Amino acid sequence: MTLGQQVLIHILDRTLRLLHPFMPFVTEEFLEAAS
Repeated sequence: MTLGQQVLIHILDRTLRLLHPFMPFVTEEFLEAAS
């Protein structure tokens, strides 16, 4: 995995975690699909 891909995954992970309190059902679906 390249550095760019790792950075993108990290940014998406942090963004989903920040949005979770406001949109729990949407972020839950994304996190389940990603793992």
